[in-house]
Amino acid sequence: MEVPVAHTTCKAWFMFQSLCTISLMSSVNALLMLRVYALYDRSRRVATFLVTILFMDVVSLSAQALYLCAETVVVPEVPIFDEACLMKQTPSAVLSSSIEVLVIQGTLWGMTWWKSNRSEPWTRTPLISLVVRDGAFVFVGLFAILVITLPYALLVRSVEHVVFSWSISLMAFIACRLIINLLQLNTSGAGTQGDLELTSFIEIPLTD
Repeated sequence: MEVPVAHTTCKAWFMFQSLCTISLMSSVNALLMLRVYALYDRSRRVATFLVTILFMDVVSLSAQALYLCAETVVVPEVPIFDEACLMKQTPSAVLSSSIEVLVIQGTLWGMTWWKSNRSEPWTRTPLISLVVRDGAFVFVGLFAILVITLPYALLVRSVEHVVFSWSISLMAFIACRLIINLLQLNTSGAGTQGDLELTSFIEIPLTD
C-alpha cells in the first residue's frame, strides 16, 4: 500500500478491524454467558439479564466505532488519520470501551464464582472448576492486555494498530481455548463420566 493512503480507505480499514474485534469479543462473551446461564439452571431472569448485557455491549462498541469515523468528530481540515492510516491521537472512547469490557467480564466471573462457591456437592465437580478457571483466565487476560495498551495509548497517542492486532489475536485464542477446554474435559472422563457430570449438573434443580 502506497503512502499517503486515502482517508476513505483508512476509515474502511478502521471499521473492518473494529467489526472483527467486536465480533470476536461478542463470541467470547456469548460462550461465557452460556456457561453462566447453565450454572443458574437456565433461569429466564438470568437469560434476560445476560442477553441484555450482550446486546448493549455490541450496540455501544459499534456506536463508538461509527462515531470515531464520523465526519463530525473533527474539523474537516484536520483529518482523523495520518498518511499511514494511523489515528493522530488516542480517542477518549478507548478508555470507556476498556472499562465496559472489564465491567462485563467482572460481572460474569462474579456470577460464576458466587454460584460455584456454595456447599452443594455438584459445585465440586471438574466441570464447575473448569468454568470458574476459564472465567478467571478471560478476565485476567483482558485486564493484562488493557493494562499494557492503555499506558501506551496515553504516551504514544496512536494505539489502534496495537489494540486491534493484540485484541483480535487474544479474542480468537480465548474463544478457541474455551471450546477446546470443554471438549477435553468431556473426553477425559473415560466415556460416560464426563457426560454424566455435564448433563446432571445442568438438570439439578436450583433456586435463583
